[in-house]
Amino acid sequence: MDANSNTAFSLVPQVTIAPGATVNLLFAAEFDNTVLKLVTGTPVGAEVIVSLGNAGPGPSRASNVDINGNGTIDPDEAWVHSVPARLGLTVPDETAANDSITLTDTASDIATTGTATVSNPTFDLGPTSGTVTAQYSDGAGGGTITNCAHLKGTGSR
Repeated sequence: MDANSNTAFSLVPQVTIAPGATVNLLFAAEFDNTVLKLVTGTPVGAEVIVSLGNAGPGPSRASNVDINGNGTIDPDEAWVHSVPARLGLTVPDETAANDSITLTDTASDIATTGTATVSNPTFDLGPTSGTVTAQYSDGAGGGTITNCAHLKGTGSR
């Protein structure tokens, strides 16, 4: 995010930053500690590297680097400069999430294609599971019937 305007920072269309200018960006990252298994309070580090094209030759510059990933060395990729930002953090306590979830399903979640039809759906839903029964017909030419239920919670773990 652009920290000054609080808007999404996108590279499409391509962004040009004037020489010597600064753009303050905000970012967020989440890591699954059930996979990493780091102890709460463990010091960890993160490094973000931003690569800038059209840098001109000089120390700590690289030539002919495809930083936009289009498979071609564009004119502004003749000289590239990368700038790191290093952050020191500690592993926080686990945050409980999805302690309360809701399963919903309605007739408007049912879709048909072709000549298939569905009628009189009945929903028997519990907190995390349920059943839907309905009358249906494939019609003269057939088709499909799909139902998309929704399981919603809050936060992340």
